[in-house]
Amino acid sequence: MWGNGLMIAPVLTEDTLQVNAYLPHGLWYDFHSFTKIISQGKWIVLDAPLDTIPLLLRGGIIIPTQAPDITTTKTRPKPFDLLVMFNETKQAYGDLYWDDGDTIDAYEQSLFSYYIFKASMGRFSSTCAHWSNKAPNAIVSDVSIIGLDLPVLSVTVNGKAFTGFAYYSDKKMLHIFGLQLPLDD
Repeated sequence: MWGNGLMIAPVLTEDTLQVNAYLPHGLWYDFHSFTKIISQGKWIVLDAPLDTIPLLLRGGIIIPTQAPDITTTKTRPKPFDLLVMFNETKQAYGDLYWDDGDTIDAYEQSLFSYYIFKASMGRFSSTCAHWSNKAPNAIVSDVSIIGLDLPVLSVTVNGKAFTGFAYYSDKKMLHIFGLQLPLDD
């Protein structure tokens, strides 16, 4: 497990195309296909083609992501995307601790920003629980909401209709794109 929302199930032996992984009780999603997996807390067999590392996302979690670059310094100014994986009750929670990446003892000096994300059917919110002007501006570009049962026909962002979205019925996923919203708002 990496944190509380991402399970990495690497292949550790040669010539292996499947891996056994213990999957804790709950709702999980395959990272590559967003296929839903309902676990009763048992060992499962995951396909592991040569070009794919099995990754699973826990339902009920929101994970901030960024496009990688050659260094963390070059990655830092890039916008965030948020992966929202609904649990069985159609809720998800997550957070983001964000500092300048250079200051030693940034937490102790209170030189960081801390955001809390909440999602439930029909609503997503981002709250800035702690803000520091020393932390770089954090922008969210895209939000992907996985685990929807019904198509989404309209999206409203900060009280205004927003047209930058697509619903993928095969993945039961809503992708909201091009937001460019500061997380401080």
